[in-house]
Amino acid sequence: MGADGEAIFSSLLLDCGLFISNNDHKNTFVQISGFPIHDLCLQRGRDTNPQTTSNANHTTTASCRTLNQIVIVRSRMLYSKPSLNHNGEVSFGLKPVHVLNKVTRLSSEVGDPVLLQYIFPRQFKLHNVFTFITDRTETVQPFKDYSFRRDVEDDPAATSKPIPKRLRHGVLHLVQQIQPRLSSVANTKSLSPKSTVLQTQIGTVSVDVPEPALGKPVDVEQREGSFLPYATPTCHVVAFCQATIKRLLPSDTFGRGSDGVENWRKVLDRVDRFACMRRFETISMHELVQGLKIKAIRWLAPEHVGSDVKVAITDVRKRAELLNEFIYYMFDSLLIPLVATNFYVTESGIHRNKLLFFRHDVWKRLCQPCLRSAMMSSLTPVASNVARQILRNDQLGYSTIRLLPKEAGTRPIANLSRRVIRVVNGRRFLAPSINTRLSPIFSIFNYEKEHNHVAFNQCAFSIHDLHRKLAGFKAQIGMEGQPTLYFAKVDIRSAFDSIPQQQLLDFSRSLFQHEQYHITRHAESRIFDCRDTPRTSVKFSKAARPVGCPDGLLSGEPSRATKNAAIYSNLDQHQFISKQQAEGLLRRHIQANLIRIDRKYYRQTEGIPQGSVLSSMLCTFFYNEFERTRLSFLQPRSSVLLRIIDDFLLISTQRSEAIAFVEAMKSGDTDYGLRVHPEKSLVNFDMVVEGVQIPRLFNSTSFPFCGLFVDTETLDVSKNRVRKDNVIANTLTIDRHGQAGVKLKRRVAQSLRIQLQSILLDGTQNSSTRVLQTLIECFQESAMKLHQHCASMPRSRRPGQKMLIGLIEQLINVVFDTMKQYPSTDKQYMTRHQVCCIAAAAIMQVLRAKNASYPQVLVWLHDLKVHTQYSMNQEVKVLDGPVAAGSRAVKHYVY
Repeated sequence: MGADGEAIFSSLLLDCGLFISNNDHKNTFVQISGFPIHDLCLQRGRDTNPQTTSNANHTTTASCRTLNQIVIVRSRMLYSKPSLNHNGEVSFGLKPVHVLNKVTRLSSEVGDPVLLQYIFPRQFKLHNVFTFITDRTETVQPFKDYSFRRDVEDDPAATSKPIPKRLRHGVLHLVQQIQPRLSSVANTKSLSPKSTVLQTQIGTVSVDVPEPALGKPVDVEQREGSFLPYATPTCHVVAFCQATIKRLLPSDTFGRGSDGVENWRKVLDRVDRFACMRRFETISMHELVQGLKIKAIRWLAPEHVGSDVKVAITDVRKRAELLNEFIYYMFDSLLIPLVATNFYVTESGIHRNKLLFFRHDVWKRLCQPCLRSAMMSSLTPVASNVARQILRNDQLGYSTIRLLPKEAGTRPIANLSRRVIRVVNGRRFLAPSINTRLSPIFSIFNYEKEHNHVAFNQCAFSIHDLHRKLAGFKAQIGMEGQPTLYFAKVDIRSAFDSIPQQQLLDFSRSLFQHEQYHITRHAESRIFDCRDTPRTSVKFSKAARPVGCPDGLLSGEPSRATKNAAIYSNLDQHQFISKQQAEGLLRRHIQANLIRIDRKYYRQTEGIPQGSVLSSMLCTFFYNEFERTRLSFLQPRSSVLLRIIDDFLLISTQRSEAIAFVEAMKSGDTDYGLRVHPEKSLVNFDMVVEGVQIPRLFNSTSFPFCGLFVDTETLDVSKNRVRKDNVIANTLTIDRHGQAGVKLKRRVAQSLRIQLQSILLDGTQNSSTRVLQTLIECFQESAMKLHQHCASMPRSRRPGQKMLIGLIEQLINVVFDTMKQYPSTDKQYMTRHQVCCIAAAAIMQVLRAKNASYPQVLVWLHDLKVHTQYSMNQEVKVLDGPVAAGSRAVKHYVY
């Protein structure tokens, strides 16, 4: 390089990005110098967002967000707490702090701008969703909650601010009519739990919840009654929201005449869609205002401008700006508080993404016995002054608890990911959550899991680990002689809540093998093809290693860089934690876990918090210790014990070992807090323990375990597709705004990838017929989800036939790329033509039932099947058998 070689080489190292390849994974690199690539990805992702400029009082933006970028944050109405009156009864209606309950009626002469500032903050240059960025130190949501504005409430001069000229005519007249109407809408008297409405809202089913007998608390896990029948139907919630909006807003809010009627119909339709959306779905401002005829809305027009006057483009934009602010306020600061103050909105353990609405008084009465049982069994009250003293000197803080409805009873879930607001030097900010503060210990456990083979020997943390153990057992015993296999499954009752805390802490000391750990943070940057513009994704995570050990990224450890087509880069964030500090933090988390319920504090005296980032790993380690000490009689040559957290399955060639295993589990163990669910136990042979008949599998060779079926004769594994909720729509999250077609492709492809588990597709573990049927089932379920996605889209936005054909080709590529990793028993890999034939036969079987919507797709699938049939080396009728078997497996799905 000549005389300047040293300068050139130094510049390459310091100024340019230098990457090294990870040979263990395809297209995976580690950045070792240069400008961090994750910062470039984040800057690229911000290119479409408003650019920011600083100000002495606030941070504004130089450009506006597009309407597609602004979504209504529906998650604010989930898990809300009711307002209570002085008697402790539920008080319905908007909360007293809501602006509509606080402001006085506006005067047409002077004018009180407080309500105007809430509805039209952009006109007053206040913080708003259209032109201001979101401060991530104040909220974790995409946008702030504007139903209560501190910039207005804490400003003494807010009432004296002049009203912008554009708001002094029609807008002011509209707002003057809204607040008086609230008296007949929001100020509803609280209903007694014994009211007629409460007792008749679900028809013939009574909501009188029996109180538990004194001294005999109701076990949450054993409660036979289901909460689900007491949920208010969604159509009733929609009718309530629409009626309230119509009662609160004047009749000419969205215009008069035929155009006004059409505008009202569209707005109420969007209220309907807003209430019926699933858990993770969002609705954008573009969807809310699309199609509304602005010229028909008279209050948007300037003063002394008639309806027949030609409107300039600048005035059209101003009217649209005012309408956008009004619509956003109506959904974000009126409709969401309206639902949250009248209903407890939650998902369930059965319906997945479907939301359920419970009236607050009904939910309160249903939850009281369950919460009382939890308090009496594992929680101890803590005095308020003691709790405040603990929280003042403690970094972890407290957690909250909520109840998740199940088919029978509820499951208590502790929220340890919640970030609480703290005030330091007069400034409010979000403090890190409990799980964030526990992340160093989680990183240490991940390191020890891969290096400490004594403590984590034979632990199964995923289905992939189960596959490894089951495949090894099958290869070890051999299946030529068809040995008789004995299956025994047991489930631990309240596993997380029954673990003795002191024993767990004693065992956990062996997990920390080094005196000091070095915690680093790294970024994982990935790029996805998305039409003409690539989409970037950046994920941040932590990793631990003993002080003095080389960085796992630079040393090429596969555990640190495990994904394909990714670039890993270290962040300049380091933390050192000693063994004593880690043990102290873990002890504080387990033995002094504070839980807040109804403004009272409790301490968990038994078990470990279920919502903790450490709970699954601690439970897995704890029961691994139980296996090592109490189940040592199991012989590895004749038995294999499969376990995911608290679900145990023993497969043995010896009947005596299976019987001894069930007896050992059923007798329980006081040192480990084991209590077995007798009704959830299952064997495939006759067995009686202490005069009790253990449930047996009859007339089937498919043994259920952790969402799978294991064949009791061949050890073939298939997916358990028997669902308590068989409605496909309840499992989906459908995006109708932005690049909806691109999101559709990504979601359908991702749902297929999730189904393609190694334990199902390994040809050395399963027969070729079983693998073929599994692929057919996966393709058919994906086709059902594809149809449900299309049917849920507006007709004008549904994907065309060519796009659907391209999506099916993408699904074929996903399966083919996956199957290249799994040879069959004769070391042969599945060809692309074979995958095409299987996909065509399976998807065609599903879409034929909806043939009117997919004419060209069905013709293309038929041609694809005909041209690839030869690759299967069998007749058409032979392939029809697995297709029919796959159809029977998913026939109960409703799509």
